[in-house]
Amino acid sequence: MESNNKPLHDVYVAGPYTDTSSLVRAQRYDQLTYYAGVLMREGLRVASPITHSHPIALAHELPEYTDWWMRQDAPFLLHSKCVHVVNLHGVGSSDGVRHEVKLAKDNGIPVYGVEVSSEHDLTCCACGKRFDYAVSGFQSTHKHTQEYYCPQCWIGKFW
Repeated sequence: MESNNKPLHDVYVAGPYTDTSSLVRAQRYDQLTYYAGVLMREGLRVASPITHSHPIALAHELPEYTDWWMRQDAPFLLHSKCVHVVNLHGVGSSDGVRHEVKLAKDNGIPVYGVEVSSEHDLTCCACGKRFDYAVSGFQSTHKHTQEYYCPQCWIGKFW
């Protein structure tokens, strides 16, 4: 157990979730959960609120509005070293992601963008391997770069 002033999580995984389609919500859950697993496989301690909350929300018909979920998720974010925003369809219009990024920046927590590809066509600029998830080499979710890192190289460079 770590002291209260140290982050409990290395990475907080953020991404869009809410949609009128239960199929879209399930797909987003699957993609964010897969990415959380990629990070965990690399040895990182990961907070992935959608991974944690999706099955609970379904089982208990919990509210879908942002403020309610931010009350649940904010403590996880505030105890994380950084935030990875996974660039899924809808990320730009997500109130939840917008609140998470603002909360992180207001508290000095770095925010990194994560690109996703189902074709394994993202190439790590450090090792040259091809991946389906790659972390941007700078702290931003609204800028685009060709400098992407596989999770392992990102850890080596930025950790």
